[in-house]
Amino acid sequence: NDTDFFSENSKDFVKKTWNYIPTGKITRIGVRSTYLVEQSNFEKALENLKKEFLNLNGGKLGKFGGELVDVGLPLNFKEGDVKFNINFGVMEKEQSSQFFIDEESVPDCGIFIDVDYFQDDNFSSVSAKQSNILQFIDNGLIKSKSVMETILDLVSVKESKWYGGN
Repeated sequence: NDTDFFSENSKDFVKKTWNYIPTGKITRIGVRSTYLVEQSNFEKALENLKKEFLNLNGGKLGKFGGELVDVGLPLNFKEGDVKFNINFGVMEKEQSSQFFIDEESVPDCGIFIDVDYFQDDNFSSVSAKQSNILQFIDNGLIKSKSVMETILDLVSVKESKWYGGN
């Protein structure tokens, strides 16, 4: 789903079901966003990712006894009571098409970015107000877009159409 569709429908769902949700039993709330940003060259995007996120030159990598042909990175962050986990890497169509329903629109090469923005620790019935949940959805969407843009600034070969959403 695209971001606007997700935002509108998830907030509508929260509003319609709010009186049926046992808010005292909520243990986790989260927004998950997945993007695939088309790239013109897998090898160049992979080199950019290695250069920006791995501080290993050819000699250090050579100690493993092989050629590094792919990289996928998990990064886990905490910002106050909120956490966000990021998984990303350069993918060719065969690999990335498993994450998207419309396989025909998946590009031959892209940067895959998965952002899970959530709160579990310190989540209480005080936090579980409808207005806080609706704001959390907005915050999660803003954070995931910011993460995507940051990764693209560091790794992207060329920016093109992006696929996916929330």
